[in-house]
Amino acid sequence: MAEIIRINIKDGDEIKKSLDFEKSEIVVGRDPKSDLVIDDIEISRKHLVISKKRDGYIAEDKKSTNGTFIRGKRIGGKVDVVSGDLLTLGKDHVLEFLVEVVPEMVEQEHTIEPEQADKQKEITEAESVKSDQMDAEPAPAAAPAIKGKAANKKKAEKQKTKRPTWVIILLAALAFIVIFCVIPFVVIEATNQWCDLFAGFFNSMSPGVCP
Repeated sequence: MAEIIRINIKDGDEIKKSLDFEKSEIVVGRDPKSDLVIDDIEISRKHLVISKKRDGYIAEDKKSTNGTFIRGKRIGGKVDVVSGDLLTLGKDHVLEFLVEVVPEMVEQEHTIEPEQADKQKEITEAESVKSDQMDAEPAPAAAPAIKGKAANKKKAEKQKTKRPTWVIILLAALAFIVIFCVIPFVVIEATNQWCDLFAGFFNSMSPGVCP
């Protein structure tokens, strides 16, 4: 367990400033090199020293001009202090001395057996080689293949919809036959106008067929 010294600078019951220290000796004074600097002419350059001893802490007034008071009494040398004590420097500067115990963070070292270390090394190397191969291999050209497939499909549909020339000619011939041969034949047959239209032809073939 570690101990932290906390000193609260108080103004009556109000805490004006709070400082934490993780060291065995704290110097309080007007000197800018002090651990806790109080910039007031009432405070001596090196006014007070708080230090850790084997079983606690002591406060020592360093022959300051305006003195240090603990529990209402001016101290002349080293005095034991406990957490919660109020130390008055001069007339107006009150320091609250506190000691806080915090748990130490202990880092746990994980030991690895030689066999496990070799196995872990092999796995790491295999993963590294696999990663390098993946980086080296180019990505498959999926987009051009898809584009070519779409083009072939479009071409096939175009060829399917385009009709050959001979088919168009055949359809035209059939339409001509239907319009100019079949339909007239049906009309003549239905009205029995063979002799009216083709009397000379039939009489030449068979005299007297048509009157």
